[in-house]
Amino acid sequence: MALFSLKKIAALARNRQAYLRGISLYNAGRVQNMRREQNRYYAEFITAEVQGEQDAPLITEIGFDTAGEPEYLYCSCGQFEDGACRHIVATLADKYYKDMIGGLTPASCLYDADTPTGEAARQLMNRYFADEAIAARPVKEPISLTPTLLLSGGQASLQLAVGCGKRSYIVKSISRFFDAVENGEDFAYSDQFSFYHTKAAFTPDGQTLLSLLFAQKRALRALGRCAPTGRELPLSPAACDRLFELYEGQTLSVRMERQTYALPLVAGDPPLAITAQKRKGGFAFLTPFAVPFFGAAHFFVATDTALFCTTSAFENAGDWLIAAHAAGGELTVSDDDLPAFCAKVLTVIEPLLPVTGDGEWRGFLPQPLLTRLYLDCREGDTVTAAVQFCYGAVQLPLFTPAKPRECRDLRGERAVQTVIEQYFTGFLPATGEATLHDDDERLFDFLTEGLPRLEALCEVFATDAFRRLRPAPPPKVAVGVNISGDLLELSVDLSQWDRNELAALLAAFRENRRFSRLKSGAFVSLSDENVQALLHLTDELSLTPAELKSGRVTLPRYRALQLQSLMNSRPQLHFRQAAVFKALAQEIENATAAPYPVPKTLENVLRPYQKEGYRWLRALDAAGFGGILADDMGLGKTLQIISLLTEDAARSPLPSLVVCPTSLVLNWVSELHRFAPHLTVLAVTGDAPLRAALLSDIGDYRVLVTSYDLLKRDILLYKELHFHYHILDEAQYIKNQQTQNARAVKAIASERRFALTGTPMENRLSELWSIFDFLMPGFLYSYSYFKKHFELPIVRDGEEAPLSRLAVIIAPFLLRRLKKDVLKELPPKTEQVLTATMDEAQEKLYAACAAQVEEKIHAELAAGTFEKSRLSVLTLLMRLRQICCDPSLCTDGYKAVSCKRQACLEVVRQACDNGHRVLLFSQFTSMLSILERDLDRTGISHMTLVGSTPAAERAQLVQRFNTGDTQVFLISLKAGGTGLNLTGADVVIHYDPWWNLAAQQQATDRAHRIGQENPVQVVRLVVQNTVEEKILRLQEQKQEIADAVLSGGITSLSALSAQELLQLL
Repeated sequence: MALFSLKKIAALARNRQAYLRGISLYNAGRVQNMRREQNRYYAEFITAEVQGEQDAPLITEIGFDTAGEPEYLYCSCGQFEDGACRHIVATLADKYYKDMIGGLTPASCLYDADTPTGEAARQLMNRYFADEAIAARPVKEPISLTPTLLLSGGQASLQLAVGCGKRSYIVKSISRFFDAVENGEDFAYSDQFSFYHTKAAFTPDGQTLLSLLFAQKRALRALGRCAPTGRELPLSPAACDRLFELYEGQTLSVRMERQTYALPLVAGDPPLAITAQKRKGGFAFLTPFAVPFFGAAHFFVATDTALFCTTSAFENAGDWLIAAHAAGGELTVSDDDLPAFCAKVLTVIEPLLPVTGDGEWRGFLPQPLLTRLYLDCREGDTVTAAVQFCYGAVQLPLFTPAKPRECRDLRGERAVQTVIEQYFTGFLPATGEATLHDDDERLFDFLTEGLPRLEALCEVFATDAFRRLRPAPPPKVAVGVNISGDLLELSVDLSQWDRNELAALLAAFRENRRFSRLKSGAFVSLSDENVQALLHLTDELSLTPAELKSGRVTLPRYRALQLQSLMNSRPQLHFRQAAVFKALAQEIENATAAPYPVPKTLENVLRPYQKEGYRWLRALDAAGFGGILADDMGLGKTLQIISLLTEDAARSPLPSLVVCPTSLVLNWVSELHRFAPHLTVLAVTGDAPLRAALLSDIGDYRVLVTSYDLLKRDILLYKELHFHYHILDEAQYIKNQQTQNARAVKAIASERRFALTGTPMENRLSELWSIFDFLMPGFLYSYSYFKKHFELPIVRDGEEAPLSRLAVIIAPFLLRRLKKDVLKELPPKTEQVLTATMDEAQEKLYAACAAQVEEKIHAELAAGTFEKSRLSVLTLLMRLRQICCDPSLCTDGYKAVSCKRQACLEVVRQACDNGHRVLLFSQFTSMLSILERDLDRTGISHMTLVGSTPAAERAQLVQRFNTGDTQVFLISLKAGGTGLNLTGADVVIHYDPWWNLAAQQQATDRAHRIGQENPVQVVRLVVQNTVEEKILRLQEQKQEIADAVLSGGITSLSALSAQELLQLL
């Protein structure tokens, strides 16, 4: 059968890319398990497995007619109908080369059959074909490859021998051996012994040695040297290391000093010893036979018993062994030089190579160094250090120069001098003293770091004046804790410490200094654990020096859990806890498991996590605290509060007040009637005269419900009213402490306060402060203190300590559960970002506006008026977003359909065609109007809800959507972000990303909540290379802070700096 050539394979391929990729698969050896047969349908039928990018191989089948032309093609990839796919091409190429290999016919160029084959490529192909042919020949018995290590003149080289059975032959030419292996030659070593030199012909150990040999050959070539023509192959230091790794634990033939030894290769130091012999006028030091040489990472020593790879410490004996080997093993030293030789050489060598024999040489060793240090503190806070280096009766002052051949321990002296020079700044030649004058920082470093180092090197003598500078013993702090009414009482005992020193200590701590200095002159290290514990106590509880000085401190009860956390984290503080305090701390710490029975009417209604939430609310209530129920959107926060209100009458005769957004007032009334029908509920709504009449006589109503907007209007009418519970729903409405909403809710008189919100932080940490300021005024301190010690260090400086501290403080009073953790039965939510690309007209319009914004920001920064002009800059940025949505929002006469509109309509069409129902959110109501017209043209049913939609109509729209068959619900982000249950939809589209990620998540959870039965698909539409993509990245960066505190978004456009705004462009 004729060969089916590469040129024909290229013509059969689907396209040139399929041909080239198929040839690449063949070259990579991806074609496996080819089977060839004949059947009644085809003259030849082949099947093969081709390993592509997938884990499992793909199956190919090809049937050939009698002329050798393929008439049937199949591949399990499915991409073969309009021509051969890359897997079929690879199979055909494999068949082609297998058919031609018998004659070793050179192939045409793989990439272009019309290009002639070059001579170098032809030789390369022939060699590979020859390799296959040779490799196919059976090997009767593997060939051994045995090395002999030659050591001479500190250099190492190898000789090789090959053999089969008991007979071996010396390799007389290393270079000829390399050529034979590279070319697979049949090379003869004698008339009776020859073999094909392929790697497979050698034993496994021989193949490993071959790899080392060829690596060494490449190393020599890289150095510009050819493989030697003789019998020896020089070994580089790195090759010596690899040789030892290869034969460690085995025996290697080693030739040195004209003798050959069979030496085991051992990791360790050789047991060598030096023998000292007294000679006339001097000494001889004899070293046993040892040949040293160096690898790249190791030092080797060959003796007549073993070849040792020594430890790194033994390398210090290398110079001795090399010198001794060169001198025939004997080093001679005259009596005149013996003192210096002993001091400089033998003191270093003897720990590694013990010296035996005649011990008279030890009398020439110098006297050991004894260093004395004298410290004093004189007038003017000047510290002096006098040093004496003592050698027997000889005493030398600091910085005494060494004389020739003088036997001194200069290393020991230098170690002391180095410390003195590091910390002392002056020197008095007349007295030999080093001085340090009026430098507290350097003196503190000397006392805490330098002096301990000198104490390890010297005998230290100090005057009383100097001892007074030593760091004072740390204070031992004992704290008694009790509860009296609504206050915590702390008694602080500082043992023997002078309380008058505390103000300076705290001031130094506030200034981030490393130490404080007492009136006595002594230093106090602020890094000491006991000092840190005291400072942490004062900082954590905002204690003043006056309070510590008095020893009596009172704190609000809500600091109990914060104090308990402090006890657990600071064992250096010794706390004496009254039983009543222990009981309170334990009750709050285990609040979700507190022994409060759930109201019987709701026993079968509440889910397990909601029952925990009820117990948590009851525990805080019983302890006199408020809290934030911050469960994820859709987890039933309203129902948990209703369970708290259900039995309210048994605990207090006072009514309770619920404040919520206007759109949720009727929902609250409805939910109260549904789950607590015995509670009388008054909705404080209607016109002003009606609301005044309702509030003038609330009678026996147990729960009043009103909106934030109406509360601030009617605040004077609430002046005389007093409530048991004051509950805020969607508490983020008071996130700005300066607004009338925040001031109004904080003016209401109540016994206990709770807040409900899925997003306690939307934009800034100050929002969390504002909510807690409503719940428990002062809990997060004053706002100025909070900003200085929490907000700025966390947000601006990225500090972790204040972030951790804030999380610990609020943890007992904030309960947050996520849907993914408590609603295992909730269907999955899948989110994706869909990117649209602008056409040329829209892109030009966007670029012009972006340039205008950038110019505006740079101009305002240069003029120093950026903050004053922030609003105008944000307006321009909003225009950029509008261009992304649809240029017609801000450009008259723009008629084209924007890329995002097209993408949005395509997503809606696909969703509706597949039976899904859609929530479509946008910040711009004008954009919703455009989308309404688009949906009308396509015949897709829809309804719309915006901020101006009356509350009664909102409820009707929601009910109609959930129970009807309307396909799309268009909703403005702010109108639909809270209080809606829209589980009738299972696709959520965010048309324009909002700066506040939490607001988007709230909107998404209108559909992904309890009652949803279908998986929810969330699509965020963004335009490529615009502000929308960049704001998504900015959100991701800034969300980390909120996640660390409670989990949620923390990005706001108005909170961005000028530099961050420029990064959006």
